[in-house]
Parts: sequence; structure tokens; C-alpha cells
Amino acid sequence: MANRSKSLCCAAWVATWVAGCGVAPAMPDAALDDVATTDVVVARDEDARVDDAQSVDAQSADVNSVDVTSADAGAACPAGLGERWTCEDGTSRARCVGAVVERVRCADGCVARAGEDAVCACGARSNFTVWNCLASGDLGRCSSGAWLEQSCMGRGCAAMPAGVDDVCRAPVAMTPLQALLDRLGPTCATITAGTRCGIAVRDLATGERASYRGAERFQSASSAKALWVAAAVLDRGTAAVEPFATPVFRDSSNDAAGSVIDLLASPERVNTFYRGEAGMTNRSLCRWNTGGRTRQPSNCVPWSGASNYFTADDATEFLSRLGQGRIFGEPRLGTMLRWMTLSPRTGSPGGVLGTQLPATARATMQHKAGWIPDLGNHNDIGLVEYAPGRFYAVSILATGTAANFWLRQSPWIEYASCVIFHGVARDVADPFAPCRRP
Repeated sequence: MANRSKSLCCAAWVATWVAGCGVAPAMPDAALDDVATTDVVVARDEDARVDDAQSVDAQSADVNSVDVTSADAGAACPAGLGERWTCEDGTSRARCVGAVVERVRCADGCVARAGEDAVCACGARSNFTVWNCLASGDLGRCSSGAWLEQSCMGRGCAAMPAGVDDVCRAPVAMTPLQALLDRLGPTCATITAGTRCGIAVRDLATGERASYRGAERFQSASSAKALWVAAAVLDRGTAAVEPFATPVFRDSSNDAAGSVIDLLASPERVNTFYRGEAGMTNRSLCRWNTGGRTRQPSNCVPWSGASNYFTADDATEFLSRLGQGRIFGEPRLGTMLRWMTLSPRTGSPGGVLGTQLPATARATMQHKAGWIPDLGNHNDIGLVEYAPGRFYAVSILATGTAANFWLRQSPWIEYASCVIFHGVARDVADPFAPCRRP
């Protein structure tokens, strides 16, 4: 509550801004899974360590207010507005992503930063260096001169000891989301006969989580590329990774992903990152041979069959830690999340997470899809904004036969993503009703 210095991170905050294709067990390289092109390319927002990390880019509550407007389909962004936040009249900041205009009114003025996104100023709260309870019942803090807020979703916040982040109060009941997945999950078998599916969701604003077959292993495919980029950003910084970011996220390039692995001390570092910073317990990189190089880490787990796996629960844990700034903070976090918006917004195979989402959520989602056509494998994992500044992490994984891949898996993932959005947002009485069932 009082102004304090940073010493410890707590696990109840809203995230800002998540992860794409693997490799077959016995293939000489990984070139089969990434042959799609992207129709729409959207960019978004922007170094601290794990203990100085949380960042909420769209402020809320009683200090800074958010306005989101949508242009007609096909309309261009207004003149002067692009994908980076810029100051408007010194009192607000604005940007336009995919013809969706977002404006944030800054109570203490807007600060322009050369080559980076503009931020709301901290003003008299510059010494709020940990999350502090605000009069609104939400949380606020100042990070590198930028005022950040996270909503407690009306639950209020609780004061922690001096030097420790205040936290949002725990949600009272967390059953609706699990009930939703219990109903949604079995539709995989009926809509996509012969396919096995796994889903995991975590609302980063409320902490509510749910999963369906969330602990079962699936081929990670190119969705794992987002994790490899995060590991390289953590160990090497954004400048070293920048040359490969666009081909990895926009084009899902296997060669570029291999180059990202090569930035690490060794391929083994991918697996230590998985079980360490990413918090994943049932995962493995065992093989990524592309670009004329062989990468076969010695710490591949025995059950993997020399392929690459993770679970929906594990992928969602990574996304949650990433979005909450628990892996790295600004400015690396903003850059990583901006790269993740380069992934396609709609369509199979690379944009399935966004196809049936509302326009504002589709424009801002950070994600990475993955696919291995001959193995009938398709995934998409990401961070989705369901209200200004409020995100959920989601992983939807499917594996079956090659025939199911193109004809049934992609439409089912699009459908499942839509149902999950409305289930988390709770904007309609029946989350299934607005979604096109294949």
C-alpha cells in the first residue's frame, strides 16, 4: 500500500501480452510443417529480469482509461497512426492495429520514447516500484518511468508486507471455465473423428484455469518456436534474435528457428529452459535438423521417441509466465510480444486461433501455430485479450491422421478458440452460440 522498493514477485496479476510447429520422429529435417504464407501481418507493442517483470500495456481503473474503436472491414488505419503507441497532445497515447484504433488517456501525461512505444507517465507515483493497491481496488506500479495497472476484476486487492507486491484477492468460484472445457473437449472426437485433442486455459486477470486432457503429450510442432525465441531473448537479448523473428513468426521458417536454437549455449539449453524458466514438466526438444545442421540435445527425455513434445498445461504455463513478465520484463517483453503478433491473424494453418475471434481480439492476439501435415498434427497457442488489458493464455493441441488435418482439425480449433473466448469473457449467455460449429 505504501510506496515501496521491489523485492519479490507475487503470482496474481494481469498479463499484457503468447506461442507455433514441430518435427516428425524420423524425418531428416523439419521442412514439411511450415509451407503456409500469411495474408495479414500485424505488429504490436514492446530489460529487466524475472523479479522486475510485470507489465500491463493497456491501463485501466481510475487512473488511465482505454478507448477501443474498430474501422469498417478493409478500412485503413487513420493517417499518422501505426502499430506503435504514439503520444497525442501529450495527454494520451494511441495506436492502430488491423484497422482497430486504441487510445489510452494518461492521467499524468504521455511520454514519447525514441524507437519505442510511448508510455503513460508515473507522475507523483514514480516511487511505486512494486505493485500497490489503488483506491479503485486494482493494482498499480511504476516501471522504468511507465505507469502500469492491472485490474483485480472487481475482487479488490490485498496488502502484502513492505517490499512485496500487493496482490488481487483470490476469485471466489472458479468452476464455469472447467465446466465449459468439459463440454467443449469431447466435440473434438465428434467433429474431428480420429483426432485426439488437448486444451488448457488460464485467465491471467482472475487466475481461473481449466484443462481438458491437459497433461497428455502432443507433438509440439512449430508452436515450440515461440519458446525457443523466448529462451534466446532471455539468454542473448532481442538484438541477437531480431534477424530471425519475422521469418519465425510470420512465415514459421524452420531454418530461422534452427538459427535461434544456435544462439543458445547448446541445444540442451532449450530443455533446461523448458523445465526451469518456462515451468514445464512434461516436455522435450529432441531433434531439430534443418538448415544443414543437426541439433539433438543429450538431455532429451527417454519417452519422447526422438521427437518434440509438450502438453497443453505446459504450453499454457509458459504463456502465463511470459505474459506476466516472469521470464523477462520490459523492454524485452514488449518486443517479444510484438513479434508474436506477426503470426497470421486468421486462416489455416497459421492463424486458426483468431479466425472466429472478435476483430479487436484477433488484431491484438500474440500466438504461434504449428502443424505437421503428414502426421495429422495441428496446434495453436497464444495470449488473447478479451477486454482492454485483460488476457488469457490458451493452448489448443490436436493430433490424428493426415486426412483429418486439413479437413477437420483446423475448423475445430477455430471453433474451440471462439467458444473459449466467450467463455472467458462471459459476454453471452451461451459461449457456444456465437461460434460456427464445423
